[in-house]
Amino acid sequence: NLAPKVAEAMVEIYANMKGRFTVDDHEHYLFSPRDLTQWVIQMMRYELESPEAFFEVFAYEANRIFRDRLVGEDQAQFDSFLRNALIAYLGAGDLDMENLCYTSLLTFNDEGIPAGTMKKVERSDYKKMVEDGLLSYQREVKDLPIELVREVLDQLGCIDRALAAPMNNDLLIVGRSGGGRRAVVSLLA
Repeated sequence: NLAPKVAEAMVEIYANMKGRFTVDDHEHYLFSPRDLTQWVIQMMRYELESPEAFFEVFAYEANRIFRDRLVGEDQAQFDSFLRNALIAYLGAGDLDMENLCYTSLLTFNDEGIPAGTMKKVERSDYKKMVEDGLLSYQREVKDLPIELVREVLDQLGCIDRALAAPMNNDLLIVGRSGGGRRAVVSLLA
């Protein structure tokens, strides 16, 4: 049975995060058991075809919930925590986490409305899909001066994930003026 091992891996990652990173390091390093609950809830939003797909979703959501809060070298420490837990509890240490890409833009309910279910897509296919959407947006609405580099695609994926959530889908995007936040949200909408 995989469930006890998954639970142990999640608790170990959470305990490592809570023990290693504190608000004394950075004010936003506040981790609570709610993060574990959010992790489980978010994992239920994905289309899964195999145990390997589950391990990828497990790692992807761990990155979104924990790693995205970390700065600098702390991200490498988290990567180590995640890799060790994947190997020790799930036997899945060889995941290519850099190329994981999920979107809710491919799943629709019976009425043709986006369902919010996250589906894995190859990064090249995702880029092509976003390029097509950008072209359509520019034809129908206005010119959107945005360069589709890896960071922009990652930001699109994170915003897509947040806005497609069935609940707690609030989003605060912070950054310097001219960083493209409005353009990215406009493209996604």
